[in-house]
Amino acid sequence: ANWEAVMTAHMLVHLLSKSSVQSATKAPSVLAPSIDLTESTETLIVVCTNGAFCRPHVLRTVALAAKWGMSCLPVIAVDGFRFPKGNFMAENQVLLASITKTPAQLAAIVGDIFKQSAVTFDASCSEELLSKKAAEVAERVGHSARLLKVEDVDLSAPSEANASQVSSMHGQSMMVKV
Repeated sequence: ANWEAVMTAHMLVHLLSKSSVQSATKAPSVLAPSIDLTESTETLIVVCTNGAFCRPHVLRTVALAAKWGMSCLPVIAVDGFRFPKGNFMAENQVLLASITKTPAQLAAIVGDIFKQSAVTFDASCSEELLSKKAAEVAERVGHSARLLKVEDVDLSAPSEANASQVSSMHGQSMMVKV
């Protein structure tokens, strides 16, 4: 597991829970790999670490967020994070095809996440700086760009061949739903 992503997500939820993002019915929560996104989620905060977009759960969650027209905010949790580039589709064809029958569409959705400025959130900073960064995230949650609205994202189950190839991939991201 990428403990930086785990720690960042939990710290961000803790700090956001203290802010105005929380309401009586909509508290932010960490969306671990074993938990599926729900349609009632308004905003998905993707805590980005290297290799995050090589995780089937992350890609499936991002595809669902796009299908349901959710807002999405990228939060960079590590120095040197590598943004998905134009060759993302070619380099991850097997993985993308294990998530959807339209891998080019999913690659475009991932690219759309980064058409806005990401927030950098270094969990090793001082409490004062972390509070300021959490306030920036809270402000951005209300104004974050919408994901590409794609109602016909075809989230097919991976074939056995694709599933075995995908299981060897590494990297982790944690996500926060608000």
